[in-house]
Order: sequence, then C-alpha cells, then structure tokens
Amino acid sequence: EMSGFELLAELKKSDRFSHIPVIINTQSDGHNLEERSLQLGADDFFPKPYVEEIVKRRIDNVLKKSAYDKQRLDSLTGIYNFDTFCSLTKQMMEMDMVSDFAILRFNIVRFKLINELLGRKTGDEILILLARLIKRAVGIEGTYGRLEADNFVCCMPLGKIKENTKFNNIMVTGAKELERQYSLTIQSGIYLVRDRSLPISM
Repeated sequence: EMSGFELLAELKKSDRFSHIPVIINTQSDGHNLEERSLQLGADDFFPKPYVEEIVKRRIDNVLKKSAYDKQRLDSLTGIYNFDTFCSLTKQMMEMDMVSDFAILRFNIVRFKLINELLGRKTGDEILILLARLIKRAVGIEGTYGRLEADNFVCCMPLGKIKENTKFNNIMVTGAKELERQYSLTIQSGIYLVRDRSLPISM
C-alpha cells in the first residue's frame, strides 16, 4: 500500500535493508522524479522505455559499487571496518597538516558477560546502537570505525572533541542513555597523535 518513493524511504532508513541497491524505473522522465529518487537513496534512475543492454550495464555498475561498499563496511554495524578507518584517517591527516588530531577508542566493560546474560541478539543490538552514536557524533568532522567485537574507534581534530563541542555533547548524552537502558558501562581512551609517520593501524 506504499508508493515507490515511500518504499524506497523505508528501505534506506532500515539497518536490515539499507545496503540493498535500488534502481528506479518509471514511465515518467521528469527531472523532479529523478532528483527525488536520488535524494531518497536510489542508486540509479532511468525512465521507460529502455534499451535492454543499457539496463544490464547500469545494473552491473550498481552491483559493482555495492560490492565495493560492502568491502569497506563492518557487516554488523554498517559503519566503516578497521581497514577503511585506517585508510580514511591517513587521507584526512594528509589533507590537514595544521590541525592536531586525537584518536579515541570506545568499548563496553565486560561485554562478553553481557552477551552471555542478555543473549547474542541483544548484544548485537547494543553494538549497532553504539556504532550509530559514534557515527552521529563524529559526522563529517572526522573518521570512525569498528575495530573488532565491542571495540570502536574514531579520529578527529583535537579542537572538535573538547567540552561543549557537538561531538562531546552527543557522545556524553548518548552514552549515558545506553548505559541506563542496558545497565552497562562504556569506557573510552584517548591518544594524541604526535608522530604522523606512525601507521594508523598501530
């Protein structure tokens, strides 16, 4: 009972389905429909009638891009995996030789015990929520990723993580809510980047 646009919007805001490539094919060739489709997260758009060989090529391109994105992301949380985090962090620092950077690491105290007591499904839910929180707090001002298990990391300019910054306010408020909701403790550590010649992976 949904329109195509409503279905697309629902797919793209769902953690379970947002990774599925979507191609819009419609009778109308109006530019406003194409723009709206792409704004809602469609991977490609083309009007009817269409040439079969061209469609096959475009679908192939979308699937290749989807496979590339899948290699860069953590399969559970949907944020960047550790290799991608290292690569993006290196690029960010190379593009900004002026700012001082800090790397922050987050994990959940005794997460293995929480997993055993609450179950794997709830454990995964907690990891997804923590990943979303870090992603929202960092935004476009830094890089972030999942190291492994319950260990997450982000890198930002030092001035962006101080008290009363967007990052600090979102992380403090969100972490307190997660801790209250699931009776857990999130701990964090900070490393100030002094030597840019060291590999990010260290």
